[in-house]
Amino acid sequence: MKDTDLKIRLPAEIKRMLAATAEANDRSMNKEIIQILKAKFGVTHKTVKSHA
Repeated sequence: MKDTDLKIRLPAEIKRMLAATAEANDRSMNKEIIQILKAKFGVTHKTVKSHA
């Protein structure tokens, strides 16, 4: 799967929550966002490969 850039605006409180969650999970904010989105959309390694 190819990576792409995405710029978004977040309310400051959401960013603080994201940063705290990422730190608690020992991940970068980027990796935390990816994990959250994968969970939301039910993405697994298998589903990513089947859509490639």
